[in-house]
Amino acid sequence: MKRKLTLAMLLSLSATSPVALALGLGEAEVSSTLNAPLRASVPLVDAAGIQPGLLNVTVAGERAYAAAGLARTPLAASVRVAVQRRQGQLFVDLTTERPVREPWLDLLLRFDWPSGQQVREVTLLLDPPNYDEMPALVTAQPARRGLTRDDLSRRQADRQPAPWPPRRRPARPPPPTGIPPGYAAATPSGGCPAV
Repeated sequence: MKRKLTLAMLLSLSATSPVALALGLGEAEVSSTLNAPLRASVPLVDAAGIQPGLLNVTVAGERAYAAAGLARTPLAASVRVAVQRRQGQLFVDLTTERPVREPWLDLLLRFDWPSGQQVREVTLLLDPPNYDEMPALVTAQPARRGLTRDDLSRRQADRQPAPWPPRRRPARPPPPTGIPPGYAAATPSGGCPAV
C-alpha cells in the first residue's frame, strides 16, 4: 500500500510543470507615498521559461479574499496590474489612479499561465510624504574605544554590589518581664538577689 501511494505521488509530481512549483515573488518596491496614487513593482523570482505574454496577473476575486481572511477593498479592486520584462527579469507593476490613504495595502494576486495557476498575498507598506527628510528618533552613539583588563578591573572594584536583601542589625531583645533593666547585672552573682 505504501509503495503504491509513493508511486502515485511521484507520477502526479512528474506531471506537474516545474515552473508551476517554482514561481515566487521577490520583495515589493513601493515608489509612491501615502496619500498619492500607488506605484509599486514586485519582481518574480524563479520564473524562468515563462513569457510575459503568457502570464496573466490579476487582483484575486471576492472568494479568494474571503478564503484568505482578507477584505477586498474598493482600492484593492481598482489596482491595475501589468507584467513587464526589465533587465532579463519579470516584474509585476501595480498602479492605481486613486490615492492610497492607508499606510498599507493587502493584495491577493492571481497568477495564471498555460501550465498552472497560483494565488499569492502581497502587502505593500507606504511611507508618508517627505519621510526620508524627517529627523531620526534614535541617534547613533559615538564609537567607544576598547576597554582594557585594567579598565574592567577598576570598574568592578568601583562597582561593589549592594547586598540584597539589605542587611539589618538585629533588634535587641526586650528585657524579661518583671525584672528592671540592669538589675541582674548589679548583683555580684548575676542572679536574683537573696530575700
